[in-house]
Amino acid sequence: KISGCPNSCGHHHVADIGCFGMAMKVGERHLPCYQLLVGGGTSSGSARFGRRLIRVPSCRAPDAIARLLRLYAAQRQPDESFPAFIDRIGMDRVQQHLQDLADLTGAERQPELWTDLGDDEPFRLEAGRGECAE
Repeated sequence: KISGCPNSCGHHHVADIGCFGMAMKVGERHLPCYQLLVGGGTSSGSARFGRRLIRVPSCRAPDAIARLLRLYAAQRQPDESFPAFIDRIGMDRVQQHLQDLADLTGAERQPELWTDLGDDEPFRLEAGRGECAE
């Protein structure tokens, strides 16, 4: 579940893997990012909120999700759900598996980091009509 904003309408907080959009200040500019959450879910009469995993530049979010899925496919036990897998191996291990994607060293020399997913123009933080208002 994914949303371009941190509001809960995207249901990212109750997903196996959830993402919400945000901007992170790097130097004097704002970088488009996604905060990844893992291990959430719902079942009859209960809900479990996902835990914050890592914040990555938006262009790296697809790779982060693909890595999570490959890690799960390679190391899960038979019939193990994704939230159970996260609980078993631990957040620290999962975060280490993705940490390089959050590295912003030399970000000013990486133009692809400054453009949001699906956009051609450099990212600009601006207030305006949100997704929910439409």
